[in-house]
Amino acid sequence: MPPLNGTPKKPRGLDKEAAWMWDLTVKGSPPEMLGNVDSAYLEGMCRWWSVWRSYEQAILDAGRSEASESSMDQYKLITLAHMAWNNWAKAAAKFGLTPVDRQRLRIAAETGKRNPIDELRERRNRQCGV
Repeated sequence: MPPLNGTPKKPRGLDKEAAWMWDLTVKGSPPEMLGNVDSAYLEGMCRWWSVWRSYEQAILDAGRSEASESSMDQYKLITLAHMAWNNWAKAAAKFGLTPVDRQRLRIAAETGKRNPIDELRERRNRQCGV
């Protein structure tokens, strides 16, 4: 696989939660893993994260409210939060945001660089005596 060109371009208009997820993903990924071609998909993933966080907050707020929402309203919020989480998790898997997902990703061998994730894993294994 040829090296990717550029880096993802952070879009304007991301809210605080989406911007946080963008920074976490871009700064935490090996430079050879992401390119500018990933910007749109990464933006979608970050926006799903923000949607999930807003539903989670609404669920927490409803639980603290004296005028408690009906159980149907709470069910709708939980269902929407679940849907948003699943959409985020599917997109996040493509960016290797969990240990299992990182195992599945393969960094292009043409770069000549070691995958920083593999280096961290090996260091941790040495420290743990594995």
